[in-house]
Amino acid sequence: MDGQIGSDDLEDRKLVCRVLAGDMDKFEDLIARHQQRVYNCAYGITRNSADAADVTQDTFIRFYRNISQFDPERPLRPYLIKIT
Repeated sequence: MDGQIGSDDLEDRKLVCRVLAGDMDKFEDLIARHQQRVYNCAYGITRNSADAADVTQDTFIRFYRNISQFDPERPLRPYLIKIT
């Protein structure tokens, strides 16, 4: 995508900024947007649905605890997959 920011990335950026500003309800929106992709990645690694669900939950817990370290100028999806 030759350096352009996609609409999904813009929406993620807005949500992350809202969370960083204290609107913790928006964190649920981030989960909803990325939960299936994170789960699919986790399942691809574990090949077990229960383990993939645990990894998915752990991924979002880690992200929540460290969201202040995330640079909202960067795409969120690769960051979450790296945590996974």
